[in-house]
Amino acid sequence: MIAAFPDEIDLKKIAESGQIFSCGQMEEPDHFWFLSAGNLLTARQIDPQHIEAFCESGIWDSFWSAFFDAERDYRPLRQVMREKGGISAAAAQEGAGLRVLRQDPWEMLISFIVSQRKSIPAIRTCLAKLSDFGPIVPGAVCAGLPGLRRLPSPDRLLSLTSQQLLACGTGYRAAYLHDAALKVAGGKLNLAAAGKLDDEALQAELMNVKGVGVKVADCVMLFAYGRTDRVPADVWIRRVKERCPDAFTGIAAPGLAQQYLFFYARRHGRDGSFVQ
Repeated sequence: MIAAFPDEIDLKKIAESGQIFSCGQMEEPDHFWFLSAGNLLTARQIDPQHIEAFCESGIWDSFWSAFFDAERDYRPLRQVMREKGGISAAAAQEGAGLRVLRQDPWEMLISFIVSQRKSIPAIRTCLAKLSDFGPIVPGAVCAGLPGLRRLPSPDRLLSLTSQQLLACGTGYRAAYLHDAALKVAGGKLNLAAAGKLDDEALQAELMNVKGVGVKVADCVMLFAYGRTDRVPADVWIRRVKERCPDAFTGIAAPGLAQQYLFFYARRHGRDGSFVQ
């Protein structure tokens, strides 16, 4: 089916944006795959506002439309960013096509626990090794992705030994992953019910997990629960704020602007400089 967006969508930028790790580019030109909550989608970029989603319209409407935030028009946000000039304007221009995804809370919790003090390639490698303990994704072979697995469930993760977790490259985060699985499997942390809490209560609930601080909690809130006022502050966003203190001032959904600014800063900020 052909999915139309009110604003631009760029599958390549989204796959490289650092908000999702279970995705990738396929051998066919402009084809990408995305995996969330056991659902697998392959899609083709057609033009800046259309993709061909290789799924039935029912599953698009019930799952993937929300996943891609397909109803939102990002143009007003980018206009505000352009009016700010400097870093914000450059990020709005370069990031056109980015969309903040709505992903599975358990997968986001595990992913961003793993993400601490790791590069994006290292995060992907660690999560891929953890996924070796998860179930095979239905339809993966037909999609040309044989052997693709999803992250293990809380119960399955609890069954892994410390040695197995460490062999995945989790390091000190192994204890955090175990605690997250223990709390979710035991019902102490109900991720579905937590979505009904207000922002402060949701953040506190997530931070009850060992090793989950404000940044990880904000990532889960933004990328799993759609709390678009959360601005996860990693090293790139801190540098943005240092160089442009008003980058998020007057932004109605600063979490969306964060994704543009993170994408831009990571591309251009490795030498410590940004366009001013």
